[in-house]
Amino acid sequence: MKNLKPQFILFFCSVCFFGIQHSFAQSFLDPETYAIQNRKYHMKNEFFFAASYLPIDAFEKGFGANFSYVYHFNDAFALELPQFTWIANQNTGLQNDLQLLFGLEATDRDSKNYVITSNIIFKPVYRKMLFFNRKIMHGESYVLLGGGFFNFDSGFKPTADLGFGLRLYLNQKLSIKTELRNYFIFDDLNPKNEPSIVVGLSFNRGGNGQKK
Repeated sequence: MKNLKPQFILFFCSVCFFGIQHSFAQSFLDPETYAIQNRKYHMKNEFFFAASYLPIDAFEKGFGANFSYVYHFNDAFALELPQFTWIANQNTGLQNDLQLLFGLEATDRDSKNYVITSNIIFKPVYRKMLFFNRKIMHGESYVLLGGGFFNFDSGFKPTADLGFGLRLYLNQKLSIKTELRNYFIFDDLNPKNEPSIVVGLSFNRGGNGQKK
């Protein structure tokens, strides 16, 4: 029995060694494979109609009507030129409450009227999703950066524009987009943040379906 014990240990170590060697060999001979598919939808001339909400001002909430034209150079880059938002302001009643409760005099509000910007759009992510195990849906994520100007009652103010967006394709011509934009409005060189939530319908003209 004493002579069998070292032989058993040697046999066990040999089995483990050859098992590990086989696993490494299989990992090199049969590596994991991934199926990468081309985009199904390709944009070209995009017309975007949307509604927006500007919530940050405690005295006036902004409700906007948006229009933009976007030219897509390829699947990765596009140029938004222009993006126009007309803004209707709704008084929250806060100024009246301050006057009634604390006797503060009302001050003139510098209300927002509209904003015009142009942006470079980068689209690094394309998604393929399964909806309730019934329908395959396609979408993309993008970021945008640009600038323009805001029009107030007091005049024009320069602004920078930074945003993030999601697109859900309905077909080659129609898609739904939602965006979160932040406008940096420069008043005496001091930037003021003006976030905007945008939801709308996009119409595409040109481009192709799935490319082989």
